[in-house]
Amino acid sequence: MEAIRPSSGLACVHGAARPRERARSVGAMSRVPSPLRPLRVLLADDDRALARTLSECFRLRGIRIVEVYDGRAALDLARRRNFDVLILDLRMHG
Repeated sequence: MEAIRPSSGLACVHGAARPRERARSVGAMSRVPSPLRPLRVLLADDDRALARTLSECFRLRGIRIVEVYDGRAALDLARRRNFDVLILDLRMHG
């Protein structure tokens, strides 16, 4: 198995194949239609600089992300809105 370079922004692994086969499979993946709606993510972290950096990375990939900086705000927002993914700082105050 060969990991895709971290700089590509993808966290997936695909099997080792001959270069031509790999090129065809990567080309086919790029033609896969995008989801009907953007992924919705709630990011809760009391480190504001880290939260902003992560949020910008997600936004560049077309993901809708909402940042909160304390646990209570994360719980309140998670109860009121639907998110596909929650990214939580487990040692956050509040």
